[in-house]
Amino acid sequence: MLLFVVVFAKAQVGIGTTTPHPSAQLDVTSSNKGFLPPRMTSNQRIAIQNPNDGLLVYQTDNPTGLYLRQNNTWVRLSSIGEIPAKSMSIVAFTSGVPIRMIPERSGVEHFGSIIGFSNSVGEIDVRNPTIDIVSRQGTNINHAVIMPINGVLKNIATFFSFTGAIPSGNLNIYVRVYYSIDGISFARLPGAEIVMQKSANTYPSFMKTLRNDFNIPVLGAYRLMIVFSASSDNGRIDVDGFASASLGIE
Repeated sequence: MLLFVVVFAKAQVGIGTTTPHPSAQLDVTSSNKGFLPPRMTSNQRIAIQNPNDGLLVYQTDNPTGLYLRQNNTWVRLSSIGEIPAKSMSIVAFTSGVPIRMIPERSGVEHFGSIIGFSNSVGEIDVRNPTIDIVSRQGTNINHAVIMPINGVLKNIATFFSFTGAIPSGNLNIYVRVYYSIDGISFARLPGAEIVMQKSANTYPSFMKTLRNDFNIPVLGAYRLMIVFSASSDNGRIDVDGFASASLGIE
């Protein structure tokens, strides 16, 4: 049997409890019963005079369900099965032709390449913290895409197939997402990076990596682009090949 208690000291009502929660005007507590809101047809719901925002009823005829009065209109609360799954947009980049990456002799990165949609541009000095597309107008360096809405970067997939000599030593190929607010100066998007690794004395024809553990916000109107670069303990040996990458953004 439910216990009805009115706590006048706090102007609260507890049903099934003598200690209503401090944040609740009405606290209904039960371990084997639910709460039934008023049940009515669509015509009866519409006939309610001056319904206040926050009013909740259950409609018994089609479309059945809970209806909430919000912003001076009735809103049907969808069931989980009716809520569409989060959609993911795939943004793809590909070099179109082989790119060239040139590591430093000291085993660090030096010149990389930007890839776009079946095009690319090389001799990008990745040692600089930013890439300025205005200073390189004559080389068609602007291969960025623009974000139409706010989103979250969830996945990065990368692929590189060798077309030239494969370095015999250890090789790291770095794939990074760069972003810009003004469309001119691009910086690395923090955390948006993949490293493809080749061990010494191995000669794969391609390298690929997929990561789906990112959770990086990207804002609408951000411009995004992909930059490939490499480091090798073989020194300053060109690394040539076809490059591609894709971003999964929710």
